[in-house]
Amino acid sequence: MNFPPGVTFSTGTRQRSEWREFGFALHQIQNVIEPNLPLTKVLTGWNRLAAGLAERHRNRTAQDRNLN
Repeated sequence: MNFPPGVTFSTGTRQRSEWREFGFALHQIQNVIEPNLPLTKVLTGWNRLAAGLAERHRNRTAQDRNLN
Protein backbone atom coordinates (compact mmCIF):
# COMPACT_ATOMS: atom_id res chain seq x y z
CA MET A 1 0.00 0.00 0.00
CA ASN A 2 1.34 3.42 -0.89
CA PHE A 3 0.84 6.34 1.43
CA PRO A 4 1.12 9.92 0.19
CA PRO A 5 4.07 11.87 1.57
CA GLY A 6 3.26 13.67 4.79
CA VAL A 7 0.53 11.34 6.12
CA THR A 8 2.84 8.91 7.89
CA PHE A 9 4.36 9.78 11.24
CA SER A 10 7.80 8.95 12.57
CA THR A 11 9.86 10.00 15.57
CA GLY A 12 12.54 11.68 13.47
CA THR A 13 12.06 15.05 11.85
CA ARG A 14 12.26 14.95 8.12
CA GLN A 15 12.46 17.95 5.87
CA ARG A 16 9.67 18.23 3.34
CA SER A 17 10.78 17.26 -0.16
CA GLU A 18 8.77 18.65 -3.05
CA TRP A 19 10.61 16.29 -5.40
CA ARG A 20 9.51 13.29 -3.33
CA GLU A 21 5.92 14.53 -3.41
CA PHE A 22 6.16 15.13 -7.17
CA GLY A 23 7.61 11.65 -7.67
CA PHE A 24 4.77 10.10 -5.69
CA ALA A 25 2.12 11.99 -7.69
CA LEU A 26 3.83 11.13 -10.98
CA HIS A 27 3.88 7.44 -10.06
CA GLN A 28 0.18 7.50 -9.18
CA ILE A 29 -0.74 9.21 -12.47
CA GLN A 30 1.38 6.78 -14.49
CA ASN A 31 -0.38 3.83 -12.84
CA VAL A 32 -3.74 5.23 -13.89
CA ILE A 33 -2.68 5.98 -17.47
CA GLU A 34 -0.64 2.81 -17.99
CA PRO A 35 -2.08 0.11 -15.72
CA ASN A 36 -0.05 -3.03 -15.10
CA LEU A 37 -1.85 -5.58 -17.30
CA PRO A 38 -0.49 -9.07 -17.92
CA LEU A 39 0.11 -9.61 -21.65
CA THR A 40 -1.58 -13.03 -21.65
CA LYS A 41 -4.75 -11.52 -20.17
CA VAL A 42 -4.79 -8.77 -22.80
CA LEU A 43 -4.25 -11.19 -25.67
CA THR A 44 -6.86 -13.64 -24.36
CA GLY A 45 -9.54 -10.94 -24.28
CA TRP A 46 -8.35 -9.05 -27.36
CA ASN A 47 -11.47 -9.71 -29.50
CA ARG A 48 -13.76 -8.63 -26.66
CA LEU A 49 -11.67 -5.49 -26.10
CA ALA A 50 -11.64 -4.63 -29.81
CA ALA A 51 -15.40 -5.13 -30.09
CA GLY A 52 -15.99 -2.93 -27.06
CA LEU A 53 -13.83 -0.13 -28.46
CA ALA A 54 -15.11 -0.34 -32.05
CA GLU A 55 -17.47 2.29 -33.37
CA ARG A 56 -21.01 1.01 -33.75
CA HIS A 57 -22.56 0.59 -37.19
CA ARG A 58 -24.86 3.41 -38.18
CA ASN A 59 -28.12 3.08 -40.03
CA ARG A 60 -28.17 5.94 -42.46
CA THR A 61 -30.89 6.84 -44.90
CA ALA A 62 -30.04 8.04 -48.36
CA GLN A 63 -30.30 11.78 -48.86
CA ASP A 64 -31.93 12.93 -52.08
CA ARG A 65 -30.32 16.07 -53.36
CA ASN A 66 -31.57 18.14 -56.25
CA LEU A 67 -28.57 19.51 -58.08
CA ASN A 68 -29.76 22.45 -60.20
